[in-house]
Amino acid sequence: MSGVSGNGLADHQFDALKDAIHSVYSELDSAGGTDRFLEEVSREALVLVPGAHLAGVTVLLDNGDATTRAATDRVVVDVDRVQYDAGDGPCLEAARTQTITRADSEEATRRWPSFAHSARRLGVASYLSAPILLEGKYLGALNVYGRDAHGFTRADAAVLNVLLVAVRYALDGASRLEEARRRGEQLETAMKSRAVIEQAKGAIMAARRVSADEAFKVLVTESKNRNIKLRVIAEAMLHTLQEG
Repeated sequence: MSGVSGNGLADHQFDALKDAIHSVYSELDSAGGTDRFLEEVSREALVLVPGAHLAGVTVLLDNGDATTRAATDRVVVDVDRVQYDAGDGPCLEAARTQTITRADSEEATRRWPSFAHSARRLGVASYLSAPILLEGKYLGALNVYGRDAHGFTRADAAVLNVLLVAVRYALDGASRLEEARRRGEQLETAMKSRAVIEQAKGAIMAARRVSADEAFKVLVTESKNRNIKLRVIAEAMLHTLQEG
């Protein structure tokens, strides 16, 4: 028998939420990139929130501008652009205040009159936006739009919030994994560079009968004089000495 929890969520919503979380994690594991991941999050938001017809993700840029990184429909991009041009609206408010923003048609008209009027012309009348957190920084908001004027409920907001908690942990995990991979590549490059430099030092020591320190100074001096990385100089000298 289907039931309803104390916060107004029906059992089927919990099941849908579980499936949605599994889906977004699977998309992240597919290595399709952040945009593909955000698109999947937007699609799942439509499944989770009754009355949702459109969804997308707004990202705040370092210069203060905003851009749409994911959208389930072209109309999302158009509605978002109206907000960006006006400098105000539900998605910008959620991203900037770091709180969930809900509004039906009437409330939207009071809060953002210019935006709400333009959005209605695009067929959108209800709004639900929730901030997205990554590594302690709010990068934007997940936006859900409805064509009906009824607005969205607190239960809808709660479901969206739980989804975004899962999104946050998924993105944080992926970010840490990417950072570890990057550091590993840097370490590998550094080890290869060191090996080449040591080989070049050995070749210079043998050819010029100098100490290791003196051989290294030869490489450093040549690197500074020619403004070329030490590893490149080492490779060139090693090649020259080996050929000679």
